[in-house]
Amino acid sequence: ATRLLLSRLSVDARRHVLLGSAIDLLVRRLGDLDGAVPVLDEALAQRPDDLPLLHTAMRVFGELHAWTRLAPIVGRIAALQDVPERRAKYLAAQAQIVCEKLQDSARAADLYDAVLDADKTRLDAFSTLTRLYDALGDHQALERAYRKMIARVRDDGEPELTVELFKKLSRVYANRLGDVASAEKALEAARRLDPNDRSVRALAVDVLVGGDELERAVAVLRSDIRRDPHDARSYERLHEMFLRQGRLDHAVTTAQILSGFRASTARELRLLGNAAPKALHDVPGCLSDHAWASHLTHPDLCPSLTALLTTLARAHTRLFARTKGMPSFPGAEDDDPTGIRHAIVDLSLIHISEPTRPY
Repeated sequence: ATRLLLSRLSVDARRHVLLGSAIDLLVRRLGDLDGAVPVLDEALAQRPDDLPLLHTAMRVFGELHAWTRLAPIVGRIAALQDVPERRAKYLAAQAQIVCEKLQDSARAADLYDAVLDADKTRLDAFSTLTRLYDALGDHQALERAYRKMIARVRDDGEPELTVELFKKLSRVYANRLGDVASAEKALEAARRLDPNDRSVRALAVDVLVGGDELERAVAVLRSDIRRDPHDARSYERLHEMFLRQGRLDHAVTTAQILSGFRASTARELRLLGNAAPKALHDVPGCLSDHAWASHLTHPDLCPSLTALLTTLARAHTRLFARTKGMPSFPGAEDDDPTGIRHAIVDLSLIHISEPTRPY
């Protein structure tokens, strides 16, 4: 039967059958893998797309740890797959060999990208791809990989995945490329997809802080607080921003607010203890009229609080004077535009008249 079959085949076909028999004998019967290699090479030269032969070669080169021979064989098998998921499977295997055995990260990255072109659900391949680009220091390629992945999945009805990709892309822009503007655009895209994702706004603050855009970070946090006045985390981050900016008056205020949400930290307690205003009788020495005004309107102090406290002080002193039947207090000049000197004089005289009364 074998002779009859061979007689009906062409010379090349007959030779291929004989080569296949020799390979089977060497590999499966004799276990002579090294001896099978030249026979495999000849057979593959005749039939490079013979899948059974390619699978045999994959087994032989794999067991021989001949990684440089194995990688292209697996790639050939991948190219012959009609089903995208199966093609992705073999491409991923090839990529792993190239990366781990041949130590060719750049080539492996290209193969993992091909895996995703075949099967965009292979998030494991995407994770490895981004790690490779990051390790290579090829941050432009890393940025392109994220944008390409977003294009693959954004119309699949899975906004959660797309939001996560935009968030990670923003980190690439901010931390790897130093492009704060593009990072903000990526976060804005994520925010449009999920306006309720609080982590997007938190990440926006991180991006701005990383770009030394502290005032803009403060603006984002204040916006968050207006949206949710009971968000302790936003107050904590705002407190940190004020400390970094050296705005101690603002930092004290946020520390006081935080004490209403939770127990104050040791650092907050130190700040509150050191920055708390002293009672007038505890202030050593004396200040001239001009010095009082300059101290109370110091640029490091919050101007809104200064204006508010000035108004309250004047109102309080006038009311107290009337209830005590005290005369108008001397020393205030009518041309004082801020009212600060007027208020300070009134308060000092009240303090002298009733030194035990707390103010």
